[in-house]
Amino acid sequence: MHLNICVPTYKRTPLLQLLLEDISLQTVQPQAVIIVDGDPASGEVLHMLSTIELPRDWRIVYLPSNHGNLAYQRYLGWRAAVNAGA
Repeated sequence: MHLNICVPTYKRTPLLQLLLEDISLQTVQPQAVIIVDGDPASGEVLHMLSTIELPRDWRIVYLPSNHGNLAYQRYLGWRAAVNAGA
């Protein structure tokens, strides 16, 4: 069973951290977590990802987005999943 998760985010780094920690406690673990950052200029998401401990078998895909638009971020995540063969 393949499970990949796409998380669009915009200025919600603390909530993203809680979400990733909760996902790590689930029985079925994702193979990839695609994070689409709507505010890449702040650098908050990348900093948070470098400071928290995530499961080693996760593949984290970080996608900076030039739009905070949720629909556009979902599209970017979908496209990344398809192109990666997810």
